[in-house]
Amino acid sequence: MDQWISANMSKVLPKSPIGVAFRYAFERWDELGHYMYDGMLQIDNNLVENQIRPIALGYA
Repeated sequence: MDQWISANMSKVLPKSPIGVAFRYAFERWDELGHYMYDGMLQIDNNLVENQIRPIALGYA
């Protein structure tokens, strides 16, 4: 997938939303894929976000 992103980055404007997304993903490709190699890692942090939401909203 990182090869596809690098091949297509030159086809879009760098400051367009898709250009920004391509650059973000390409620069962080190794970090974004860590969860694939470690079954203990979650793909998202929704559990943590749900736990701290009351604090962020001032309900705690």
